[in-house]
Amino acid sequence: MNQGVSSLQGQGGFTLVEVLVTLSIVAALGTLMIPNRRPPAQAQLRADTNHLVAALRITRSAAVSQNRDMTFLLDTARRTFSSQVVPLGTIDSRTEIKMETFDALRFESLGGIQFFASGRSTGGRIRLELGPFKTRIHVIWATGNVAVME
Repeated sequence: MNQGVSSLQGQGGFTLVEVLVTLSIVAALGTLMIPNRRPPAQAQLRADTNHLVAALRITRSAAVSQNRDMTFLLDTARRTFSSQVVPLGTIDSRTEIKMETFDALRFESLGGIQFFASGRSTGGRIRLELGPFKTRIHVIWATGNVAVME
């Protein structure tokens, strides 16, 4: 009977704890090595788009809730935007910006979209490009709603 037990003790192997620790280390390293599926240019363009859309929507909401007209300003040369309720924001220097607005709200590189207390707006379009990626932001004049088209 002793011979059967001693023959099992002589066999090499791993304990369950050793196997679990090894698997968790391999899994952790594997997640670090998986490449980012979104290229940096696309991620930056999405961030710039989200910042502009949020600023436009905040400006419209404030115009309605405060019952007064507000103007969203975008300077395509300086790559900045702001309004009465949105602090000065910036857009990445690599992102190309084009804006189409009502002519009375344009001056050189500065363009504006006015939001009225009723929720309506003067409307406009903002186009962002970074490398091969493009995004369009539409502000619908009749409703003031902001829509993103990719």
